[in-house]
Amino acid sequence: MNADNALSKNNDNQIYSQIREILLPARAYSAVNFAMVETYWLIGKQIVEAQAGNNRPNIKGCKFQHIAGSLENTKPFDENAKSILESKGVREHVCEVLEGGSEAFEKREQKYGFKK
Repeated sequence: MNADNALSKNNDNQIYSQIREILLPARAYSAVNFAMVETYWLIGKQIVEAQAGNNRPNIKGCKFQHIAGSLENTKPFDENAKSILESKGVREHVCEVLEGGSEAFEKREQKYGFKK
């Protein structure tokens, strides 16, 4: 191997090492993203299971319905809503199934610095 090839190989190895150092932390972000998606899915599952009772009518007799929105999506209870899902916001539904309810949610807001 001549000197030019050796220098090129060293440069390539250095570039690969630098790229690797950039990509390694990104794998952690990917794992966090997966964990968040799984968490939100499980929250949604709990909400769907909680709404399936006889005292919680759904629109047009559907067994399951869903709503989408962020946890900041808040709305006071509306007793005249057509269905349980439309009766309040995402946040209120989550607080129904979240251990500790609204108080725990507010503590998490303070701890992690996010607001409604």
